[in-house]
Amino acid sequence: MGIAIRAEGKDIKKPMANARAHLSRKSGTNPTFTQVMNKDMRKKVLEIVVDQVHGRIPIIAHVGAIDTETVIELAQYAQELDVNVVSSICPYYFPHDKQSIIDHYNSLCESTDLPVMIYNN
Repeated sequence: MGIAIRAEGKDIKKPMANARAHLSRKSGTNPTFTQVMNKDMRKKVLEIVVDQVHGRIPIIAHVGAIDTETVIELAQYAQELDVNVVSSICPYYFPHDKQSIIDHYNSLCESTDLPVMIYNN
């Protein structure tokens, strides 16, 4: 799957940047990114996007996951790759009270120097 992702990333991302897109938002909340792809696969997609478009358009890395620990790991990796912004949906699948959602986003914000966009699906 890594080869297919790499080929797809190179074929799609360059034309988008060359077409003067305003930004690239990767690894959104559709099941492909949040449920089927593991952390390493999501990191690889982000690496490819950064390699292909970095410096030409801003990159928003969606780091949402079912747990805060994964979100933090992906956000810190996105920061290492020098993306512009991270976004995250709150942990899903299990119900959360208001305070646990606040704690989740506080933990994310404290884990990175990047701007954080709260994504509400």
